[in-house]
Amino acid sequence: MFDSLSDVQREIVFNSRGRFVVRACPGSGKTYTVAARLARLLGNWEQQSGGIATISFTNAAWIEIQKKLEEDFLYNCKVKYPHFLGTIDSFINNYIFLPFGHKVMGCDQRPELVGGNISEWKGRNYTQDQFTNVKFLKNGDLEIINPRMVGSNLTISNLKRMKFAINKGGFATQDDSEYYSLKLLKKYPELSKSLVKRFPFVMIDEAQDTNELQMEIINNLVDHGLSELILVGDPDQAIFEWNEAKPKLFLQKCHEWVEISLNENRRSSQKICDFYYKISSLEETSEAVNEDVREFEVSPIIMEYSEQNIQNTIENFLQLCQQHNINMNNSNIKILCRSHNMVRKISGIDTNTKLFPWQPDKLFCSAIAKGRYLFDKGEISKGIKSLELGILKFIGNLNMLSVIDKNKILTEKDFDQIEWRIYLYELMEILPKTDIILSEWIRLANTSLNTYDSDLKLNLSIKRNSRQCAYSELSFDDIFINEREITIYDNIKVGTVHSVKGESIDAVLIFWGNRAANNMTYSRILDTDISECEEKRIVYVAITRAKRILVIAVPEDQSEHWQNKFLN
Repeated sequence: MFDSLSDVQREIVFNSRGRFVVRACPGSGKTYTVAARLARLLGNWEQQSGGIATISFTNAAWIEIQKKLEEDFLYNCKVKYPHFLGTIDSFINNYIFLPFGHKVMGCDQRPELVGGNISEWKGRNYTQDQFTNVKFLKNGDLEIINPRMVGSNLTISNLKRMKFAINKGGFATQDDSEYYSLKLLKKYPELSKSLVKRFPFVMIDEAQDTNELQMEIINNLVDHGLSELILVGDPDQAIFEWNEAKPKLFLQKCHEWVEISLNENRRSSQKICDFYYKISSLEETSEAVNEDVREFEVSPIIMEYSEQNIQNTIENFLQLCQQHNINMNNSNIKILCRSHNMVRKISGIDTNTKLFPWQPDKLFCSAIAKGRYLFDKGEISKGIKSLELGILKFIGNLNMLSVIDKNKILTEKDFDQIEWRIYLYELMEILPKTDIILSEWIRLANTSLNTYDSDLKLNLSIKRNSRQCAYSELSFDDIFINEREITIYDNIKVGTVHSVKGESIDAVLIFWGNRAANNMTYSRILDTDISECEEKRIVYVAITRAKRILVIAVPEDQSEHWQNKFLN
């Protein structure tokens, strides 16, 4: 069961104790290592009330750990009490904020999480955008996340009063959850001690994505006796600064605690390992150990492209894949871009068209249409969730929706959860497929929905055509391109770098533009310390996805900078 572990992985799984950091290179099997250590601990666990908390930062990440437990280590049941396996948000919410948040928020009931991906908040005196786009820093100051969404009509003092008033009413965002959780742990030390007793072993995967409040919560638990703690991550792959991730926090722990390095790459050829080393913070190049790809003969290539020959660049890349017997399917070959605009350009979609056909007072139409679109593209769960949001907004005549609103509507409609789920699937099935133009889909959808449920009285509609855009002629790919990867050449997908983090792909073509975020040039980006520059880390994540073939496509006048950094 543990035969495939390297010597360093064995040290981590069987011998390492206390607080330590595992700094892992790309493709080093860090998630596999976490799963192996968890399997070993679970197999020997004897405590009845205390357990192991295994934490990551996305649902996909912890589900992958569960999958490896079952497939690689024959742990044939879900991780459950007294243990925890899930996201850091879920851990903080379930064990700190939701049961105890009212003690520091001033409300007299269990708080409700709103905004973001959790639910939508129905505002009274303030808009949801104003509430969800301001957050507390750890010192209590207020920070505006997105000034454009908040507007300029409120001062910081007004926003702070608004924030406290809504929190006192029992509503909080995920950012609020972290702020109040830290406040709870500081105010009630016995809570910290009980949490350490409840989870005497903690493992945090993808720890480079930790933000300041999360790290302060971790530090608080350490201060109150947490002695068995492992952080696993790669600071060079921290590409979620928009979510306040701070890779320097991880690096600081590398200096404070024992550091163990995983520098064997099980994904890529040695040529690719040598290539990405040149922009990494690694002390030495990673060693390729996958015998199937280690000696692969093709060195990474830097190609020039222009606006006129993008398709030629793609065709040259695909010919290279064919020459080296790479199977032409969407799991083996991918085209990546830094931005959605480049995805649109490669896919042949007009980037200048204003593609928001929905009327401001009928945003439920967008959610319903997106639901069927995602359903058609195989995103079944996301599609049903979007359809549900649209239908509930329509029934309740709401622009924003909370869990309370949903439960009230279902009660009034006399639906239980199973009946409601069946109803949604039946609605989805009678909606027309999204391979037609928008106006035709709207017409067919209205007929189908009202024939199925005449009591619904649903009327989907879009804006009138304008000089800038013929909304009625738009395709669903035009409108919802940012919701998923786009397929070209029948089976090759085009997506953003962020969409493939954690993946291993046989052949990768990456298009870079002239400039990145904040108008930074790539000549500047490539010469900046990777710990100081998220855009450079995005380059790093992109080029480390490839197993065999890596092609970087850059504008004609930018080639020299890339050549100097990687090849000369």
